[in-house]
Amino acid sequence: VRYAPLCVISFPLFTLKKPKDEQLLSACYEELQSPPDRLRWCRCRAGLIQREVAERVGVHRDTYMKMENGEVDYWPQSVVDKLAELYRIPAEDLLDDYNCFLRKGQGQAVRQYREQLGMSRSEFALLLQVDPCAIRRWETMQRIMTKRIWERCFAGKI
Repeated sequence: VRYAPLCVISFPLFTLKKPKDEQLLSACYEELQSPPDRLRWCRCRAGLIQREVAERVGVHRDTYMKMENGEVDYWPQSVVDKLAELYRIPAEDLLDDYNCFLRKGQGQAVRQYREQLGMSRSEFALLLQVDPCAIRRWETMQRIMTKRIWERCFAGKI
């Protein structure tokens, strides 16, 4: 019996950086400041993939992905409520200042702010550089104010 020499092949091992989701899971929920991070944290904690969450709350997967990435300005109230119920967290935890403004009732806030400035709808529209009909629609909740205009109006940029 003859034996052949044993040949050992070695190669360097390498490690990949932790995926973003794994890094996020190591954080404490209370430390997370942004709604997209909280949303991603809750999904990972629940062991769900984006497609599953999107199906459960009734949105397209691409829309849900954009929500997690912070690419969506307006989060519909019905979707936020379903997400909050799914993850058993307060809906307010998933809202930034703009979406809180919309949820609490933009109409009253816009009207109060305009009246506080002592302006008519036309004057306020001129200040914001929008059509005067837009002011009426915002105040009567027929349309939502865009985030860009909200930032100019309520984030102290006027």
